[in-house]
Amino acid sequence: HLPSRVHMRKDADGKLQVIKVDMVRETIEVLTKTALQSGYRVVIIDHADRMNIAASNALLKTLEEPGDNTCLILLTGEPHHLLPTIRSRCQAVDVTAHNAEAWLQQHYPGADIQAAMRLSQGAPLLAQQMIADDRVKACKQFINMVLAGDNIVGLASKLDKDTPTTTYIQWLSWLVSDCIRITQGLPARSYPDLPVAAFAQRYSTEQWYRKLDLLYDATELASKPVAINAGLMIESLVIKLYRAKHVS
Repeated sequence: HLPSRVHMRKDADGKLQVIKVDMVRETIEVLTKTALQSGYRVVIIDHADRMNIAASNALLKTLEEPGDNTCLILLTGEPHHLLPTIRSRCQAVDVTAHNAEAWLQQHYPGADIQAAMRLSQGAPLLAQQMIADDRVKACKQFINMVLAGDNIVGLASKLDKDTPTTTYIQWLSWLVSDCIRITQGLPARSYPDLPVAAFAQRYSTEQWYRKLDLLYDATELASKPVAINAGLMIESLVIKLYRAKHVS
């Protein structure tokens, strides 16, 4: 018999969703009610790094006591985004995309492939998109403005109106991701050549995780078909990255 699966993936429109606590609880409930028919019960959580803190905490007990013939598979390209309590209860299996840089170099000669791969955190298709859209330089310029901390109020007027709001939020997410890595004693991954280390010391690892939740929620809002002032939204998010009172 095939294993029973509950598979969390992307939304129908292809955008990554935030995995919230209700989704995890529903999954666990389905898992406990699924009849075992001479096989394994399998839960696959794709993009597990998209779980917010509440969802991660809800999953802990099931990871500790999954039950007989039960397997939980957490897929992520950013394992450091998972809470340490989650990672400590999982067995890590590294799957590397082979020859991605060589393929990109062949199709985009002259492009800064290594920078694109770093910025995209090793995701070759995302790196390809950044190169094709000529956004590698723009990304670094934006993050440099954020790290400088000068004239944050008024940042909206400096943003490229042709760059999607979700793209700016993604660039901020990579910055917070680097801050999480640094507070865990790991090197910056996306922006190793930018002064991220001092910025990372503003908060603890747990506080940076909460900042990441903030950005995930913003991505979800920006993806909805509602009218928003994109520039002011990004400006507000950057201000919240600087202000500790937004960390709870």
